[in-house]
Amino acid sequence: MKLNIGSKIINMRKEKSVTQEQLANAVGVSIAAVSKWENGNTYPDITLLPEIASFFNVSVDALLDYKVEPKNAQDYRDRIKEITKTSDFNIGLPLAEEALKKYPNDFEILLQMGHLTLNKGTSSESPDKETVLKSIDYFNKALSVQPSDTPVKKKTSNRTLRLLMGPSESLIRRFQSWKEIIRTVASTLKSLIL
Repeated sequence: MKLNIGSKIINMRKEKSVTQEQLANAVGVSIAAVSKWENGNTYPDITLLPEIASFFNVSVDALLDYKVEPKNAQDYRDRIKEITKTSDFNIGLPLAEEALKKYPNDFEILLQMGHLTLNKGTSSESPDKETVLKSIDYFNKALSVQPSDTPVKKKTSNRTLRLLMGPSESLIRRFQSWKEIIRTVASTLKSLIL
């Protein structure tokens, strides 16, 4: 992993209109040391990282330009579930899509993807039929990959979902309005998702 701390320090220093000398004085090093950091010749001593981060009012992770990336399916599930609770499909959908590339048959990720897609499709006054149908496809796929040895609560909810989800077109014919589809799907899924 290559550290970009030098360029990060340059950018933050310029954003705050701070000179190398001012930064050096604030953290107790020479101007030459700051220059070496910024040129990538050396890195700041590890004990200085909290002080430098504090000077720029950022975390040490932000100073190091480090982001925790999901490493396995459970990490993805946990992050997507938290995002789903906030109904922020703009952040959740790209993460869920990334997760599905790595774990295309993961029940929980598919279920969260269905929920996020449903949120997107129903986020305006007039629901987007294609997006709602896409969410139903994700729910169906989730049901098709779910292991049979799951807790009773999920089995019961899934039986209800199977009745609701059937083929997408038959679902649309069985309901009077989009609002009814949305309410029914959302209430049925609530116990599985949250």
